[in-house]
Amino acid sequence: MELHKKAITKLEETLAHDDPDDIVTLSDQLDDAQKHQSHLEQGLHQKTMMLGVSEQADLRKLQHDVFLRLRMNALALKQRLRDRLRQRKFEIERLERSYRRSANGESCPPILHLLMLISCQIRNCMDMLKGH
Repeated sequence: MELHKKAITKLEETLAHDDPDDIVTLSDQLDDAQKHQSHLEQGLHQKTMMLGVSEQADLRKLQHDVFLRLRMNALALKQRLRDRLRQRKFEIERLERSYRRSANGESCPPILHLLMLISCQIRNCMDMLKGH
């Protein structure tokens, strides 16, 4: 919700300071974003109203629970790290393959050796993350 509000604010600022050529498309994007925001708020309001008194109290406790917030942030960070490691691993493997194709059997230069060491370290990091 907060990210969506920030996007709406950014669109409003862009609309206020941008060229007149883009006003039509920006205003359409802004209208769509505002409609989507109001739809999300209505859905959230309806779902919270469907909760009973005790469920609403539990929801408020969960929203202000520091441990839960830290745990969710840690899980999100862990996922982003895994994704980044996976992405770098494939980039390094692509570099290694392209170099091997271009070298065609020549001796292993220091840069390839360095790339292989980095890819091994990334694999070790991924194995460590899988263990947690």
